[in-house]
Amino acid sequence: MTPRPHRKYLILAVLSAGSSMTMLDTVTVAVALPSIGAQLHTGLTGLQWVVEAYSLAYAALLLAGAALGNRFGSKKVFLAGLAFHGRIRLLRTYARP
Repeated sequence: MTPRPHRKYLILAVLSAGSSMTMLDTVTVAVALPSIGAQLHTGLTGLQWVVEAYSLAYAALLLAGAALGNRFGSKKVFLAGLAFHGRIRLLRTYARP
């Protein structure tokens, strides 16, 4: 089943938005590393653990999302993940430091 031409662009836009959100989170972790290091009183080794912990958590959630996608449908799980991630980002925007 081939999607209609205008729908192809919508699919591309949604997938690009999801990918951009992931990239933005990775950049956020990289930018926050100096303040994380200062708050945790850690050096370069501790910061490497922070990045690795983020990568490990991301990989675990990616595997869980794939399993859920196989069970309930990729489209539903992807859109639910985008909605959840968007809500979390919105809450983080208004969180107090």
